Amino acid sequence: MGNVPAILHGDLPVGNNSKVNDLPTELQNSFKGLKTTLINDFTDTPYLTDITYLNDISTLKKDDLENIPMFLRYKFDRERVPILHSVILIIIVISMMGSSTALFLNEAWEKAVLSLSYCLLLVAASMNQGLINRWWQTLDIVAANAIVLLNIYFWALTMEWYHWLIGGGFILYFLIYNMMFFTHTVRWYEIHTNIWHLGVVGMIYLVPLQLEQKNLF
Repeated sequence: MGNVPAILHGDLPVGNNSKVNDLPTELQNSFKGLKTTLINDFTDTPYLTDITYLNDISTLKKDDLENIPMFLRYKFDRERVPILHSVILIIIVISMMGSSTALFLNEAWEKAVLSLSYCLLLVAASMNQGLINRWWQTLDIVAANAIVLLNIYFWALTMEWYHWLIGGGFILYFLIYNMMFFTHTVRWYEIHTNIWHLGVVGMIYLVPLQLEQKNLF
């Protein structure tokens, strides 16, 4: 992935004065053929020029924006980044299904903790469209990991090998597409996120809604 991991670690600055040529090759390719509308200082008439500075993203037409990586759009043209309604819809389904599984748990504290985790996930994951805001991102990660650990604690002893295989496959998919996040357009981020979330829906059906609770200890 070239220098993309450098962005993940914060080693590659992307500021207001950054140029397209400062980006890794994979991200520069997103700008090939794109033009921005500028004003000619001598005639005050608009003319098209190649994208040079990342700030020029805010002057691109809507059709061209669809080719720009999502995280750059959030940074330089956030007002025109669409709300991902399909992502929010599936998050609502996950939260409702997950919260319903808490009703079948044995102890009151178990029901309370799992329900609260899904409620936190509903709010944080819905606000965290694109893993942009660090606060919502952190809460999203905390809630998701809490839910995974609680599900393991409640049902791991009754899970079959194929539960682990399917669950592990979707987690691997999630890790891979997140490593590629900085090259994703809004459309592809939405597609990958929805596939991952549909996998979560499937695991909720296969594990807590089908298996008997048997705590690890």
